Amino acid sequence: MDLVNEDRLYRALDRLLPHKRALESHLVARLRELFALNYDLLLYDVTSTYFEGQAANNPLAQRG
Repeated sequence: MDLVNEDRLYRALDRLLPHKRALESHLVARLRELFALNYDLLLYDVTSTYFEGQAANNPLAQRG
């Protein structure tokens, strides 16, 4: 049995959800401390899926 697998990671994310605002605030503060950025809007990319090749027979890999 793997100690880390997809199901366990998703369950961990579910447990983090109640702490989302506190985590975001902490990360924004650290970003300011580390990089002294001045911004009005902060966006982050949580994209975690990609496909290699054409994947023509995979409906999840369709454009759009």
